Amino acid sequence: MQHEKLILILSIAIAPLLVNGFVNAQIYSIPLLYWGFELLTWIVLPLGIFAATRHYCNLKLSDIGITQRIFGIKSVGLILFVSVILAPTIFLVYKFSHLYFEKIFISQPIFEYETMIPQSGVLKFLVAFYFSLSAGIVEEFYRGLIYKLSGYYSRPDILFLVLSPLFFALPHWEDGFVNLSATYVVGLFMAIVFLTTRNLIPLIIGHIYTDMLWFN
Repeated sequence: MQHEKLILILSIAIAPLLVNGFVNAQIYSIPLLYWGFELLTWIVLPLGIFAATRHYCNLKLSDIGITQRIFGIKSVGLILFVSVILAPTIFLVYKFSHLYFEKIFISQPIFEYETMIPQSGVLKFLVAFYFSLSAGIVEEFYRGLIYKLSGYYSRPDILFLVLSPLFFALPHWEDGFVNLSATYVVGLFMAIVFLTTRNLIPLIIGHIYTDMLWFN
């Protein structure tokens, strides 16, 4: 059954993200180890996951919302327009959620990606851009896979609204409960947006934009 294969593939995809915070906290002071694990987790594995979904599940990009259609209309211009509006909106939802939870929770992160970003110069931009690009593409790709998986069950939209923000937030546990909570809120917002537009591209762009602002 294709949905059983997809469950297995998704489990393999998400499992490293649930432990990478702990691993990063142990190895961040050893650059070779850190960046080796980083590239394995965010580049090599996702490429393998993409290949596996195409081979074993006959996945097409349009199945996960990477398509020229948005709101049921084929329009690249409308996709770009929605992306321009959505990108700062996602950032504001995340920012104000983070500020809100900072007032009611006290949490101590065990690892923050900001610690790996140089303080200034071109290298700061390049590292921040890499973090933003890899997270924006990979995490939204996994969101699309959750959407595809939800379609195999009854009430798929409700199931997606439950699973998508949950699995979007959990990989951020290492940054403390404040960030975990804020990430859940923005993940729920993005899941609602996706169900409205049925297009993943604005979310990818908005995710990259938000991370770039946050890291800078």
